[in-house]
Amino acid sequence: MTGARRQRLCVGVVGFSVGAFLTLSCSEKAALSVETAELRARAGAGDAEAQWAVGMDYSLGVKLGGAPQDHGEAARWFLLAAEQGHAKAQYALGFMHVEGLGLAQDNVLAYMWSHLAASRMTGEDRENAVRMRDVVVGRRMAVDEITEAKRLAQEWDAAQLPER
Repeated sequence: MTGARRQRLCVGVVGFSVGAFLTLSCSEKAALSVETAELRARAGAGDAEAQWAVGMDYSLGVKLGGAPQDHGEAARWFLLAAEQGHAKAQYALGFMHVEGLGLAQDNVLAYMWSHLAASRMTGEDRENAVRMRDVVVGRRMAVDEITEAKRLAQEWDAAQLPER
């Protein structure tokens, strides 16, 4: 894919310039078009799927008829969902760190979030997260940076385990 963004909802994917794709189902497309007040209320109440949808709304902006594009606000909502283990939000954070969209460009964090997303995804989504982690980000990194990113991902995962 070229540097231009393109989107195809309900019949395909939302694509990004690095060639990584985030598959959206028809139900997810519907979630993105839910009335903003209702969606934000659910997101504010801690619903990870709604938080991801609000993040997508800000990330894509008026392309979906929603909020104006604001990558910083998108990153904030993605982080809230990602911290709850939402794989697509983790993927989105990885992408945003790769590109420096709304967040500092940071290959270690991009790798970490992509790694976490890949560990939770299946099928084409997983393949795309692995591709972003290993090809898009990993090739830019030194071995010690990859080691640090994997350590951070492992620590994040360990912190999510329920206490016994």
